[in-house]
Amino acid sequence: MTDKIVDSFVCASGGLRWKALAGLAAGLFSAQVFSATVYSNGQIYTMNPMQPWADSVVVDADKIVYVGDEKGAESYVKKGAEKVDLAGKLMLPGFIETHAHPVFGSVMASGLVFDIEENTVESYVQQVKAYLKAHPDDEAIFGFGFYADSFGEAGPRKEILDGLDSERPIVFLDDGGHSAWVNSKALEMAGINSKTPDPVPGVHFYRRDKNGEPTGHALETQAIEPLIAAIGVYSPENVLYQVQQLMPMFPMLGYTAVFDAGMLSMTEVGHQALKALESSGQLSTRMMTSLSLLDPHKASSAVEDLQSLRKTYYSELIWPTTLKIHNDGTTEAETSAQLTPYLNDPENYGGLILEGKALADLVLAVDKAGFNIHIHSIGDRAIKEALDAFEFARKNNPSSKNRFSTAHTELVRPEDHARFAQLDVVAQTTPLWFGMERGHSRRVLGKERSSRLYSFADIYRSGGKVTFGSDFPVSGGLPGLVAMSQIESGMTRALPGVEPAEAQPKSDSAFSLDAMLRGYTIDAAYQINRDHELGSIEVGKKADLIVMRDNLFTLAPQKIHKAKVERTILNGKTVYQRGPQAEALESALGL
Repeated sequence: MTDKIVDSFVCASGGLRWKALAGLAAGLFSAQVFSATVYSNGQIYTMNPMQPWADSVVVDADKIVYVGDEKGAESYVKKGAEKVDLAGKLMLPGFIETHAHPVFGSVMASGLVFDIEENTVESYVQQVKAYLKAHPDDEAIFGFGFYADSFGEAGPRKEILDGLDSERPIVFLDDGGHSAWVNSKALEMAGINSKTPDPVPGVHFYRRDKNGEPTGHALETQAIEPLIAAIGVYSPENVLYQVQQLMPMFPMLGYTAVFDAGMLSMTEVGHQALKALESSGQLSTRMMTSLSLLDPHKASSAVEDLQSLRKTYYSELIWPTTLKIHNDGTTEAETSAQLTPYLNDPENYGGLILEGKALADLVLAVDKAGFNIHIHSIGDRAIKEALDAFEFARKNNPSSKNRFSTAHTELVRPEDHARFAQLDVVAQTTPLWFGMERGHSRRVLGKERSSRLYSFADIYRSGGKVTFGSDFPVSGGLPGLVAMSQIESGMTRALPGVEPAEAQPKSDSAFSLDAMLRGYTIDAAYQINRDHELGSIEVGKKADLIVMRDNLFTLAPQKIHKAKVERTILNGKTVYQRGPQAEALESALGL
């Protein structure tokens, strides 16, 4: 889903050894219970346009009961409320991650994470060799992070991995999570051979040689999922363990809510893991979850499946309220749906799993059933189709209170910019991608189309809402989760911490700090349909708050990636307090 990332930013994640950091991350979580707390002497940016700034906030149980000056808060102190001196620090609403894959990503990150400092096939081979040697007893080998583009037009080959280990199955996802490099053993275990049909020809498929045999390169989710499932990494015990290790990272980075935009084949065991963590008091962030629609043949059961998921798992912190339609692919895999063909293949327009009436009818049915809809839409055709389907639903269900959004939203036709506001559709994206080198995009899309990538400021200026998320484990793994880095890239259209930081086109699409914060707070809450209780610091809303060590409003935009979260408050309870453990973890991750 991204072009090549500048090595100086992401190489910190390449050599990451997940298990070595697990105990350190888990030690960050601590829930402290206060009956009533006064946070005073702060610079409190509320995201409420009627009262943008305040000095004090009072929290009682899980709700905000006062926002204003210190004098007004004093009466609560006299009644026995605990007082916390913010010492002039910046307080914000808790951040909301609007598109990530924490369940799926935590499992994949527990395997080999490729170091991308040197993006060559030989480098990948050496890393795989070292990993195999270090894990002689693992029954299956998996991981993610290689660049498929490094292998050329033909893509990665199974023979390379067969030469390293032909006895154990090997499955590696690329850096965007939309193609896989596998060996012959993995193909054998999944029952994939020359007679296996492509799940969705031209969109979800296996590269093949002249005899029709799979070459070891699987593209898009429906082709990849059988391979991952076959090697057995989805066991309930492993999923629970890996999710448990990741969860403390979210409050450390200022997140009080996370939208899981698809657990894929782990939907059931993933929800079971989240439920177990919540029951044991270890779930330190709200989880908005989704049902992934990957197979067009399962569209007819989507409403029933969503209803079952909501009935089984809905709780205080777990909200299965969204259908995620994985509708097109990626530009990197040349599977995103385009209105004009890819330059290197005049017959290739990418593809969709649902379009026209089929997509519109599904969107309307899900909307009428009371669920939000989030459509993976990267190419200009995919985005147009999504907007057309949303328009159909708005016309036929005008009283709906559900929220519609497009995921990634990379290449938008100029005539579609205003439609987001007109149809009340949220445009979701990952700001780090704004600053990435676009050599591949220029080669396959051409100069004109690639210059229009990530034109979100045009959507925003037209009155549309734009929200931000990491697409974890994409964008450099754990470092990509850092909201401060995403905010900086959204403001500069360059990668954080890279000097000189030349803005990528369109340079006039840089966002203000306020717009970036909106996309992580009140507009993010709008996307997940929780703006009535989250996203701003207002009386009656949930007490989900963060205190910053550094004031974002006084930092130069190019320094924002260094800002740190001091404290995170969820439901009125401090679930993270910055200390030596956090500093050690930041150092280990290169943050």
